[in-house]
Amino acid sequence: MLRLKLLGGLSVQRDGRALTGALAQPRRLAVLALLARGGQGGVPRDRLVNTLWPDVEEERARHIVNQTLYAIRREVGNDEVITGMRELRLNTELLAIDVFDFQAAIAAGNTERAVKLYEGPFLDGFHLPGSDEFERWVERERAGLTRTYTTSLEQLAREATGRGDHTRAVEWWRVRAALDPLDSRVALALMQSLDSAGDRRAAIQHARVYELLIDEELSLPPDRDVVRFAETLRREQPIQPVRPVTPAPSRWTEVKALTPSHIRSYRKSRGGHTAAIRARPSGWTVEKVRRLPNDGNRYEVIDGELFVTPAPSWTHQSVVLELAMILAPYVRGHSVGHVIAAPAEVVFGPRNVVQPDVFVVPLVRGEAPRTWNEVGRLLLAIEVVSPTTRRTDRREKRELYQRKGVPEYWMVDVEARAVERWRSDSSALETMSGRLEWTPEHCADPLAIDVADLFCRVLGPTLASA
Repeated sequence: MLRLKLLGGLSVQRDGRALTGALAQPRRLAVLALLARGGQGGVPRDRLVNTLWPDVEEERARHIVNQTLYAIRREVGNDEVITGMRELRLNTELLAIDVFDFQAAIAAGNTERAVKLYEGPFLDGFHLPGSDEFERWVERERAGLTRTYTTSLEQLAREATGRGDHTRAVEWWRVRAALDPLDSRVALALMQSLDSAGDRRAAIQHARVYELLIDEELSLPPDRDVVRFAETLRREQPIQPVRPVTPAPSRWTEVKALTPSHIRSYRKSRGGHTAAIRARPSGWTVEKVRRLPNDGNRYEVIDGELFVTPAPSWTHQSVVLELAMILAPYVRGHSVGHVIAAPAEVVFGPRNVVQPDVFVVPLVRGEAPRTWNEVGRLLLAIEVVSPTTRRTDRREKRELYQRKGVPEYWMVDVEARAVERWRSDSSALETMSGRLEWTPEHCADPLAIDVADLFCRVLGPTLASA
């Protein structure tokens, strides 16, 4: 069955993979998005005309709409995929829609399933140049769905607190806080959950992170309630105060003499799982990131923009471990390089620092390097995609890795049980769900990975193979 993906992008998918061809044409996808949000009430043809072809003469615009509907039906292979004459509707028996599933889970009270289904902002990264009315509609829909998602996260956190599961509450509040790092109400809720879970030091650390972000971003004092609660925690259990000092360089740290700059504005990615904060005029730097205390979140900078993501899941880390164990014997046996797994910094200059989930660096004089300065480049970068990182992994990180000449970049999609491969010398995407081969530079024998077997070991067999 085909599936229309609206959360975290816009595509028609089969078996978790986006289809190419006629159904990937932007205005046809836009028509599907409008019809999907119209629900059973339908969407008048005139609305499609006014939203997508407002500057086209009316009769010609109606003809274009008819041609577009015909093309969609032909590509799907069933005329009933779009029903109605004046009021058009999608047939959900032929085309599943992720937003429908998300809202159905909310209506049924299955909040945890709804949160899992939310893979990112509505139509994230999709644009129609010159279609202002469509863009305004997208922003309205996106805002509403994002509110539903964030409200659901807070509900799950409060429910966990109510049943005394403070560890689980911390997990939900961390995801919520990563979306809005400057929200004092959310920061306070996370601190309270951390304290209830017995991790008072982490609560104080998060207060310090919040204070630094508010100061750097807005040049404003922190919220009084956050400061007051942090002071209470310090008084009740005196510990060494957490100070914003730069940590000593680790094995994978590039040390540079950088000058901090004042923050001029704050920006978040459009309702996404990962908060993106941009400093101006000179932006976020490696030095600024290293001044942030460790509060359990991951902080990365790409072209001066700070990306904040919550701690990865158990499944995510299990996939990371499997990949590292597959790669390590091969690179050692062929004297190719050295395998590193996160958390570990890769620094591409003062305005770019990332933490790939797994990466391979070349050997230095036949031995594993001891510092990033010894190598300064990657042979392979791997990111295990999660709902919190999907957009950043697919766009900002991919562009950074390709720009920096990383020969191969793998995006491991756990949900689709597939690996997307990008090469530095090509803009073409390869998707593998069976056999994946990697031939690093100066090596004749490729490493072969059974992708299906990899996911089977971590996730268990699929229904088809069970």
